[in-house]
Amino acid sequence: MKRRIICLVTGLLLFTGCGSLTAVEEGTTETEIDTRANLPVEERENIAICFPKNNEHNEKLAKELTNSLWRRGYNIILNYAEGDAKLQAEQIAGLTEEDIKCLIVYPVDGSALSFEAFEEADIPVVNIEKPVENTEGIDLFIKYDSVKAGELIADRIISDKALDSATGVTIEFLMGEKNDESLDFYNGLMSRLSPYLDSGALVCRTGRTAFEDCSTNAKTPVEVTDDLARYLSGYYIDEDLDVLVTGSDLIANGCDAYFAINGHTADNFPYVTGVNGDARSVIDFSEGYLSVTAFKNCKKEAESCAEGVDDLVLDKFKASDYETKDEEGNKIVPTLVLEPEELNKDNYAAELLNNNYFSEEEIYK
Repeated sequence: MKRRIICLVTGLLLFTGCGSLTAVEEGTTETEIDTRANLPVEERENIAICFPKNNEHNEKLAKELTNSLWRRGYNIILNYAEGDAKLQAEQIAGLTEEDIKCLIVYPVDGSALSFEAFEEADIPVVNIEKPVENTEGIDLFIKYDSVKAGELIADRIISDKALDSATGVTIEFLMGEKNDESLDFYNGLMSRLSPYLDSGALVCRTGRTAFEDCSTNAKTPVEVTDDLARYLSGYYIDEDLDVLVTGSDLIANGCDAYFAINGHTADNFPYVTGVNGDARSVIDFSEGYLSVTAFKNCKKEAESCAEGVDDLVLDKFKASDYETKDEEGNKIVPTLVLEPEELNKDNYAAELLNNNYFSEEEIYK
């Protein structure tokens, strides 16, 4: 079991303007937050965070959550479940016996967890990223709009490749794992691109356009490179691929490596897209390998989540005040949906470097 109790964070990042949650009273002021940031460890209340696995995006989000919550006067108990749903359930089950004021959970498997015990113990639960199926005990859900991310990428391809007047632009797809987030991104993407595939403006030579056919379980850029080599083999011998749409910056990075290894240069490099705005995208943008990514700003998500925790712990937001049921009697959880932003070669430096979103250590590790 990976578990860390975080009591001190250096280099705190301060940020505002991330929007606010509906609250019963006014939110916590900056002066109150600054005062609580100086609380000694022994006077701080504990917030537990349970993440599915420790990858680059989750590590960044966990870091930003830790910074935001520490600044608001909390200690943080951070758990990673190593992608094991059973392990995560065990980690969570023990938390009701500990002195925590709130739980933030990003589930490995949204169907494998139950939070009625937290409801009985009057411990609020904030669900992020992937929804929990049994919503009893969940007080707030925060996620990025993956459908919007797909639409954003599609609209940029349509514009940059002038698809309204083009024919025969070749395109391939390499999504992430077969989960709801990847499916939402795919659906947003295809809601815009399907007419161009039908008209012949876009051509997918491999025929891999169905979600089930263009997903990958690759966990590293090297594994992605191997997958892409198999998928494209024999289809692009006489001419170069025009557009490659991927489901994450990690996948895009592996695809970029494949094309670079195979002799592609700035003159014939495909138009490669990503999702997230990970540290690896900075190098890919600077090398001219990545064209656009849908940026899911971890600072924005972390600050929104920390604000929600504050409202719940301080009783400024009570989910029960907004509680409704669907037709099947399931609790409808108050939800905050964040919109991704477009990053491209013209604005990536301003967003990811100039405002200290990533340090050099994070980029070049």
